[in-house]
Amino acid sequence: MNAPPLVFVSATSGDLRSVRKLVSQALLTIGCHPVEQSHFGPDYREVRKMLGDRIAECQALIHIVGFRYGAEPDPARLPQGAERRSYTQLEYDLGRELQRKRGDGRFRVYTFVCPEGFPFDAEPEAEDDEKRGLQSAHRRAILGGEILYETPADPAGLEARIHVLREEARRLRVEHERHRGTMLAVGLAIVLALAGIGGGVYWYLPRHVERTVAETIDPAMIGERLRTEIRARFERDAEAARSEGKHWGALRELEKGRDAALARVDDVVATIREGLAGNPDPIFKEASRILEKEGGESALQYLESHKAEALAGIDRAATQEESALNNLKKKLQPLLLQADLLETKQDRAGALALLRTVADKAPGWWEARLRLGDSLYFMALYAEAEPHLRAALALAMDEKDRAVASNDLAQLLKATNRLVEAEPLMRRALAIDEQSYGPEHPDVARDLNNLAQLLQATNRLAEAEPLMRRVVKIFEKSYGPEHPNVATALNNLASLLQDTNRLAEVEPLMRRALAIDENSYGPEHPKVAAALNNLAQLLQATNRLAEAEPLMRRALAIDEQSYGPEHPNVATDLNNLALLLQDTNRLAEAEPLMRRALAIDEKSYGPEHPNVAIRLNNLALLLKATNRLAEAEPLMRRALVIFLLFTRATGHEHPGLRKVFGNYRQLLLAQHLPAPQIQTRLAEAATAAGYGAAEWATVQAAWK
Repeated sequence: MNAPPLVFVSATSGDLRSVRKLVSQALLTIGCHPVEQSHFGPDYREVRKMLGDRIAECQALIHIVGFRYGAEPDPARLPQGAERRSYTQLEYDLGRELQRKRGDGRFRVYTFVCPEGFPFDAEPEAEDDEKRGLQSAHRRAILGGEILYETPADPAGLEARIHVLREEARRLRVEHERHRGTMLAVGLAIVLALAGIGGGVYWYLPRHVERTVAETIDPAMIGERLRTEIRARFERDAEAARSEGKHWGALRELEKGRDAALARVDDVVATIREGLAGNPDPIFKEASRILEKEGGESALQYLESHKAEALAGIDRAATQEESALNNLKKKLQPLLLQADLLETKQDRAGALALLRTVADKAPGWWEARLRLGDSLYFMALYAEAEPHLRAALALAMDEKDRAVASNDLAQLLKATNRLVEAEPLMRRALAIDEQSYGPEHPDVARDLNNLAQLLQATNRLAEAEPLMRRVVKIFEKSYGPEHPNVATALNNLASLLQDTNRLAEVEPLMRRALAIDENSYGPEHPKVAAALNNLAQLLQATNRLAEAEPLMRRALAIDEQSYGPEHPNVATDLNNLALLLQDTNRLAEAEPLMRRALAIDEKSYGPEHPNVAIRLNNLALLLKATNRLAEAEPLMRRALVIFLLFTRATGHEHPGLRKVFGNYRQLLLAQHLPAPQIQTRLAEAATAAGYGAAEWATVQAAWK
């Protein structure tokens, strides 16, 4: 019978008491046994030791962080120099210490930081400012550190996140079974030794245990006999100590030994009961029989003589589950191949259906969850993609795989404008890859590029620039100065320099990137089209429109030839060219290009994708420029609704939302609508996106 992994649940019983119960129930459903500690003494040292022992019995710890500090050891009794920590904070500290000691494969700490809008339980009483400050400091330390954490929006999200740890529980169970097997086949010897065989004075096991029923072992009866023997042994030795006139300290030590021995009896009973349940291991069964009939010394001798045989059986059992999963993966590989082929044909819906099937059949396979999450992310189904990417990160056991999953999840968080959450993931991936590959590996360059682009998005351009320059150097050293990856790095660096308005430095980088791509791929390759677009937009920004236009038209022709006329890259080219034509006041030429770009993106991504909203906004602005306000209004309204839907679905504001909101408001003003009617139109758009009146008022107030 497999013993379930033990998972310590760490959360305050004030604002998170309902969550503790929910998490414990969720753990039971995935085959784990929740462990909690509700009663604490006032002394710091005793509490720390008690919690340390309790957590050390577990294979994982779940730490849920709210805004309440909770109970703590008596501050007046803290050792000199010790920091004030609540019981739950102390649990977190001990869990992190154990994780560092054992390694991720043997112990994990999962941290969930509940945000401001989380539905906390009503607090029994308000905490003072000092305690609030201590808890705020704990939250900041987690949010600002490099330790992975998650921010569930509500209890349902937290419960779902616990459920995706099913495979992690499976791995913990395999590891636990490995050590449990040792406990049953070899570790019974440890329990017996702890009970006093071969050296303990009071941890004494009687040599003969009578059987109440022939060939039946009663663990409870063994326990009672053990307790009787331990107490009797203590009385004999205590009487001897008194007769010899020993100091009271000697008696106190005897009492401590007795109490410690009595505390171990339950361990012995539990080990015997667990090992004999179901279909017991033959070695364990025989050792238990010998223990009952002949005593502990004989049982220890038997176990030692069969230790090698027991360990071999443990290794075989531990690999069976892993083997079954590997066989399932092999069976699912054809579906993954089919999905890959469908994606090459732009049948993303068909590929997504197959990836869903694979992930459903093997929910504990990190790569299946990653592939599904990446596909959903590409289609801008961010809310659905996120739990799969988080599951992939939790399930990945290899550090290099964790780096990949961390990066992909970070890209989703960046796309949903959660840059603060994305950054520690990117830094974690970078640290893993630097440790795994060294500081000049191409994968490290990829991580540096991702982090630099995030820093660029948060306007930390001075921090981003040296990272991007390092990327260029790594790629030049790894691949040579004329490699396409160098061209990509040059383009990214040029984009950053363009943001700092150093246009004179930008152009030579872009032209070098274009030359590399033309030399590497030939003049008609899509990579060349992307480089042409970058250079053309720079020329447009420097008002060299006549130079920019032929480059944009060449990029469009290349992408149409490479991908066909209905590809999203073609839509991007059409949009760029249309904006340039608009800048040269050729609005009649620009309009059909914008409409075609809109149609392509609607077909490629669906009608509610953020890219579609961008196309709608651009077309509406063009119509506004031609004074066709009535035609422009429903397009701009639809763009606003899409961004609102995105924001509501992800819980995070889309970067383009406020701009489109302002554009729509200006369009309504241009129609000379009275202020109340403008507010009504804006509210109608919010209602169409599912916002209630109060919620919409809160959103608008936050923008002021």
